[in-house]
Amino acid sequence: MFALEDNAAVRSRLTHSLEVAHIGRYLTQEVLEKAKDSNLKRIGIKNDDDAEAATTIVEVACMLHDIGNPPFGHFGEKVIRHWFENNKKEFQKPLMSGSVDTNKELEFTKLYQDFSQFDGNPQGFRIVSKLQWNHDENGLNLTASQLASLLKYDCSPEGIDCKAPSKKKAGYFFSDEHVIASVWDRLKMKHIRHPLSYLMEAADDLAYCLSDIEDGLEKGLLTGLNIYNELASSGSSIIKEISKELSYTNSIKENKLHDLQTFLKIRTKVINSLVSILSDRFIDNIPSIIKNSTSSLVELSYESKEVLSVFRTLANRHLYNSRAVRENEIIANRVITGLLDAFKPLLICDKDRFNDIRSLNSEDKKGNSISVEQALYKQFSSKYIRVYDSDTNNESNRDITPCVREWMARAHLIIDQISGMTDGHALKRFRLICSP
Repeated sequence: MFALEDNAAVRSRLTHSLEVAHIGRYLTQEVLEKAKDSNLKRIGIKNDDDAEAATTIVEVACMLHDIGNPPFGHFGEKVIRHWFENNKKEFQKPLMSGSVDTNKELEFTKLYQDFSQFDGNPQGFRIVSKLQWNHDENGLNLTASQLASLLKYDCSPEGIDCKAPSKKKAGYFFSDEHVIASVWDRLKMKHIRHPLSYLMEAADDLAYCLSDIEDGLEKGLLTGLNIYNELASSGSSIIKEISKELSYTNSIKENKLHDLQTFLKIRTKVINSLVSILSDRFIDNIPSIIKNSTSSLVELSYESKEVLSVFRTLANRHLYNSRAVRENEIIANRVITGLLDAFKPLLICDKDRFNDIRSLNSEDKKGNSISVEQALYKQFSSKYIRVYDSDTNNESNRDITPCVREWMARAHLIIDQISGMTDGHALKRFRLICSP
C-alpha cells in the first residue's frame, strides 16, 4: 500500500506474500486435519502424498499471488487501464491501413481488452507460465495443478461479469488462453477455478487487511485509540472476546511500540479464530466449490466477513484516503504514464518499422529516420523479447489477423517490461527516460 517506503518495518510485496503463504499453509493443514477422507477424495486428495502436495501447492500459490502486480499496486493497474483506454483510437488507426475492415476491427477491440482491462492477476499467470523463460516457453515449468490453483478468476477480459464471484476480473489474458486451456485439459477440469485456489484467496483476504492496519500503526497514520474505538463499537462476538482477553484498553497510550505489540496479539488471535472458521466453511462447501457455484470462503462465513469488515472500515477511514497514500498516487500516475508515453513510439509504428528498429537500422524501409526507438527497444528483457516472438508466431493464434496478433504481442512486450518493475525501479527508469 505504501509505495516507495523507506521504513523496512512496513511491508513490501515480498513480506506480504510470505505472510500469505504462512496463513495458506496453516489453513490447508486445518482442512486436512478436519475433513473426512471421502471429502478430501472429492478434491483429489487420496493419500498422505496428495495431502503434502496440496499443502505445497497452496503455499506456492500464496507466494505467487501478487507477482503480476505492476509498480504502485492496484493504483498502477488503474493508470495502465486508463492510458490504454485513452489511446485506443490512435493505436487502432494504423492497423486498419486507411480502409474499413470489420473483422480486423472486431479482433482488435476484443484483444485490446487485455490492456483496457489490465489486471495483476492475469499478468501474474503470464509471468509464471511464460515470461520467466529459463529453459523453454513454459516459464517456471510449474505443474498443471499449480498453475490452475493460481487463478482466482476463471475468465479472460471478455468474460468479466461483476455479478459472478469467479468472473469479477480477468484471470488470464486472451494472449494466454491457450495456456490455461491446456492446463484444464490436462487436469480434465471444466473451465473453472481449482478448489485449492479458494484457500489461497482466503489466506490473502486474512493477511492484507490486518497487515495494512499494522503498517498504518508503524507509520503513525492511526493509533491504538483509533483501533480500540473501532473494536469497541463492533458487534462481532469474536472481536469482543479478543478485546476482552487482551485488555486492549491498556494500550491507549502515546506509545507506538506498545500499540504495535498489542495489535500483534490481536492479529494472531484473529487469524487463529478465522482459520478455524474458514477451514470449516471450505469443508462444508466442497460440493459447490467443485462446481464453482459459490463465492469466496470469507463471503461464505458471516463471522469472518463481519470481523474483516471491522478492519477494512478502520483502514478506509485512516489509511486508504490518507495524505501519504494520495501523494503516492500522484507519483504513481506520473511515473507509469510517463513510461508508457515514452514507449509509445514503439506502438504507433507498423510492424515493418518495428523490425527495422530491432535490426538497429538507421532508417526504415520508407526512408524515415530511426533514432530514440532503438534505445527504448534496448530496455526490454531478452526473456520478454523471446515471448514476443513466440506470441507473434504462435500456431494457436493463427485465426487472428497477423498484423493484429503482432501488435498485441508488441503491446504485451511493453507492459511486461513496465509491470515487472518494482516501485523504486520504475521511478529510476522514469528519471532516466523521461526527465529533461
